[in-house]
Amino acid sequence: MFGGIKKLEQGDEIILTDTFDRYIKYKVYENYQTDPKNVECLKQNTGGEREVTLITCTARSN
Repeated sequence: MFGGIKKLEQGDEIILTDTFDRYIKYKVYENYQTDPKNVECLKQNTGGEREVTLITCTARSN
């Protein structure tokens, strides 16, 4: 679903559209990789700001 997520850079715009063609725009302010067991990025402490967190998996090389 988020195959191009690794191409996103700080300042890029993301537009989410619902089935009624309503949309919300978001701006990328952070992009990082984390350990699969680290769920810290799922916290909902946004200080009242509307945010969306996009998460995807990548293949690990051993």
